[in-house]
Amino acid sequence: MKKKIKKLVSSVLAFVIAFSALTIIPGNVLHAWYVSAAELVRGETGAEETYQSGSFTYTLVNEYTNVKLLSCSSDAEGLEIPDTIDGKYVTVLGGQTFQSNKTLKSVTLPKRLEVIEDAAFSGCTSLASADFPSSLRSIGRNAFSGATALKTAHFAEGLQSIGTYAFNGCTSLESVELPSTLATLASDAFSSCTGMKSAVVNGTSLTVGNYAFEYCYALESIAFGEGVKSIGYRTCYQCGKISSLTLPDSLESIGNLAFPNLTATELHLDGDRASPRRQPEKHRQRGVRQREAAENHHDRQEPCRDRQHRLFGSDRS
Repeated sequence: MKKKIKKLVSSVLAFVIAFSALTIIPGNVLHAWYVSAAELVRGETGAEETYQSGSFTYTLVNEYTNVKLLSCSSDAEGLEIPDTIDGKYVTVLGGQTFQSNKTLKSVTLPKRLEVIEDAAFSGCTSLASADFPSSLRSIGRNAFSGATALKTAHFAEGLQSIGTYAFNGCTSLESVELPSTLATLASDAFSSCTGMKSAVVNGTSLTVGNYAFEYCYALESIAFGEGVKSIGYRTCYQCGKISSLTLPDSLESIGNLAFPNLTATELHLDGDRASPRRQPEKHRQRGVRQREAAENHHDRQEPCRDRQHRLFGSDRS
């Protein structure tokens, strides 16, 4: 019975599309018919209506005005995802769309892409680079985890959220610079990126999640820009090569063991990129007073017997 209903409603959808080309009925009316018919399909079958275009399987989102890719059957090494499919903008890459695709080396993302869902490129072990469009707002959980060949990732202004384990285990990734629009950097987002040497973390009232850069053994420089509000527990745990650390004036709290065994020769406070050793005496004194005030604030927020151990000490447990 459900198959008959689905077939009937699909015929109605086809009729609506064909009829629209032959009449002067307002487009919003025809679209309302289309949405109603598509919702009936979903209600009666319990599943979204899916479509095929070349190697792409997709469904319609945002009241059926945009495309969400569900899967891709192509085994090409280079892939360009079109900006539009069947006249509708591609705005979402669905969860697991390209998961474990071992042949994919490069991909061009749609210009109006807004969301990359969970595990979309997880396990794509040949993927070498990712350039994210300015339209992108969210990168989901495990989106690129295990993409061991990923060497470069360019994040455009506009990105607001990076999910848990999003780039975990991207062992070839050398550096990242996160945009000032970022509001969420979830736990383990870049953990175990063992080849990463530098990171610049910008944001808007940004809370850096626990373990965000844990086990980035090669990390030498990390700068947290203005807009970073909080740095989580064990953010840079086991990052023993850090020689340059920048903390912004906007920073309100630092979690336990965020920078254990820190050996930095340059510690920049309040967003000042100059080496403290080259600052004038009055600037050094001001920096010390501000740091002490900040530490006292952290003590009230999270009491600890040994402040230095809490922020930069070893985990002896």
